[in-house]
Amino acid sequence: MKELQTIEETLKYLQFDNWEQSAPGLARSRELLGLLGNPEQKLKFVHIAGTNGKGSTAAMLASVLQRAGYRTGLYTSPHLLRFHERMRVNGEEIDDNSLISLTNTVRNAAESMSEMPTGFEIMTAIAFLYFVQEQCDIVALEVGLGGRMDSTNVIPAPEVCVVTNIGLEHTAILGDTLEKIATEKCGIIKHGAHAVLFGQSEGVENVVCVVTRYFGGVLLGAGGLTRAYAKSAKDALDAAGKARMRLWSAVTVDCPYPMLERLKLLAAAHGGTVEGTDFGAAVSIRILLPQENAAGFDAALTELSAGTMTARCEGERFLPGPRE
Repeated sequence: MKELQTIEETLKYLQFDNWEQSAPGLARSRELLGLLGNPEQKLKFVHIAGTNGKGSTAAMLASVLQRAGYRTGLYTSPHLLRFHERMRVNGEEIDDNSLISLTNTVRNAAESMSEMPTGFEIMTAIAFLYFVQEQCDIVALEVGLGGRMDSTNVIPAPEVCVVTNIGLEHTAILGDTLEKIATEKCGIIKHGAHAVLFGQSEGVENVVCVVTRYFGGVLLGAGGLTRAYAKSAKDALDAAGKARMRLWSAVTVDCPYPMLERLKLLAAAHGGTVEGTDFGAAVSIRILLPQENAAGFDAALTELSAGTMTARCEGERFLPGPRE
């Protein structure tokens, strides 16, 4: 098999994806990574799942870890402008030579398998090899789809698991209720790992409970959990500090389905959060943006869509900013 020589050949190879024809599961990823020497076993991770906000959460965590002095990898998907954005070390995208070389390495291993890995499984293996090559201290790892059966979930117990807000998405794959989807996404939480769970509803959206989820902890029941974590919750709230109210712009954008993930990334890049999505002939996505970033988002949206998408202003709101 002739090796890939150019970045154009490499990117063309990485465009394939056969996941719809492949059975769900982690067996292919485990076999592939075993052939590559299990690079994921040589790394430490913060693993992030959720419906909205997981990409921006991963990016923010990577920035914090880098500022703290750690050599930090960041793996996200999909990309906004070019493939290289998916794999970064200390904010720098993977270079062409590394991408070509590591793709050839993974491709050769994949070709020896009885069942071809999916495109995302191959990309994830490339990312693990790259982060080992770059001697990363820690990696912020975003789940691709779901969590429990996602190819990123082959990693050992991470330092921290993060589950952002959960909504109805990919219902044909993840389930048709919030409870079923939550089960899939929380499948990244492993024995002995710390878990950060974002409040989902019932007025708890401004409260984040940080717990140590030890195997079997869920067997305590509601009363047992209350007693076990009462002090931890109190300490977390006492340490939470104050948050200044901040003016946000609420906008709505109608976009074609293929542009949805890129639009989410664009919003995150401008400090925005996705408040909700409505699915019809097109997707109507509701976004909250810091008021000072709204103009920049509008300009970037025009550039991304070649002028075919616009943001409709739905008003302004005062919401809590970063905690002090």
